[in-house]
Amino acid sequence: MTRAERPVRARLTVAEPSEPPSRWSSVVAAVTDGTTQIGVGSALTATFGGEATKCFVTGEAGGRWWFLALAITGLAILLLGVWQRVTAGSRMRVAIVPTATGPRGGHARIRQLEQRADKFSKSLCDYTLKVNVDLDADGAGDRGSLDDFADKTAEGSAWAEWAAPDATAINLVPAMAENVCFLFGAKIADYPFARDVLVHEVGQGGTSTSVPLLSPRAVDGQETSYYGRLRPIERGDLTRVAIALDLQSAGDQYFDQVKATCRRDGIGLLLMITPPPALRNGSTSALARVVDLVCREWQGASLHESARTGQHAIFLGGSLAMAVALGARLAARDHGRWTAYAQDPASNTYEAFPSPCDSPPSS
Repeated sequence: MTRAERPVRARLTVAEPSEPPSRWSSVVAAVTDGTTQIGVGSALTATFGGEATKCFVTGEAGGRWWFLALAITGLAILLLGVWQRVTAGSRMRVAIVPTATGPRGGHARIRQLEQRADKFSKSLCDYTLKVNVDLDADGAGDRGSLDDFADKTAEGSAWAEWAAPDATAINLVPAMAENVCFLFGAKIADYPFARDVLVHEVGQGGTSTSVPLLSPRAVDGQETSYYGRLRPIERGDLTRVAIALDLQSAGDQYFDQVKATCRRDGIGLLLMITPPPALRNGSTSALARVVDLVCREWQGASLHESARTGQHAIFLGGSLAMAVALGARLAARDHGRWTAYAQDPASNTYEAFPSPCDSPPSS
C-alpha cells in the first residue's frame, strides 16, 4: 500500500489557550506590542504637526514651539511603537506537541508527558499545535503510522510559518516513548523546515532543556575517538551494529544488559559510548554536546563497509529531546535500516521500535 492509498491516522489540531485573556491582559498586550504607542504617536504627530506647520507658514509666533515640541514627541512615540511591533513579531513563539499513544512507554506515562508539554507550550508560546497518532498494540503498520505522523507535523510547521511569519524558531515538545522519538526524528528530518527547530524536554517541575533538531555544524568523521569502544558480540551478525549510550555512569551493569539484548536479537557489533562527566548533568548545553559526541563516535567508528550498509540499532535512555535529535542526525537518510530500543519499566527489558513484524523487507 502506497502512502497516498494508506488511511491517514494522525490528527492535527490547534490547541485552545489555557484560559481566555482578561481585559487587563489585553490592555497590557496592546502596550507591550506597540499598538497603543502607534495610535497615540500618530494622533500627536498629525494634530500638532499640522498646527506647527500652520504657524510657520502664516508667521504666527504664538505657541509654534510648543506645537513643534509636541509633534516631535508624537513622532518619537510613533517610532517607539513601530520598533516594539517589529521586535514583538520576532519574539512570537510557536510550539508543536507531537503525541504518539500506544503500548510503548505506557499510556499513563505518555498522557503525563502530554500534559506537561501542553502546559509548557501554552505558557511559552503564542500558538500551540497538537499532532496525535495511536500506534497499534501489535506493532503492525508502525512505519506507516509514523509516516502520517511526520506528514502532519510538517503540515503543522507550515501553518506555524503562516500564522507567525516573524517567529525565529519552531518549538517541538514530544510526548512519546524514547524509541518512537528516535524514528520520529529520523522521519521529520526529511522535511525542509523554513525555521530552526528546537526539541524540548519538559521535567516534572516544568523546567525544560532543548536540543536543536539538526546539528549547527558538520560532524567531522576524522576526529579522534576517545569515548567509544567497539566490541563484537558472540554469535551475532557482524553486519548489524548497535550504539549504546551510558548517560548514568552505570558501566558494566548497563552494558551487560545491552549485550544480552544484542545476543537475543542477533546483533554482532556494539559501539559502547560513555560521555565524560561534564556532559552528564542534563543541561541544554550538555545534551547538545552529547548528541554531537554520539554522531562523531559513530562516524569515526572502525566499521567494515558491510557493517556501514547493514542494519543498525541504538539503545536510548535519559532524554526524549536527545532521542529526536539523534534520530534526525543519524538516521534521516536511511531510517529503514534503524531500530531503536528503549527500556520497558514494567518488564525491565529493552523493547524495539519498529517491531520486528513491521520491519521492511531486506534487499
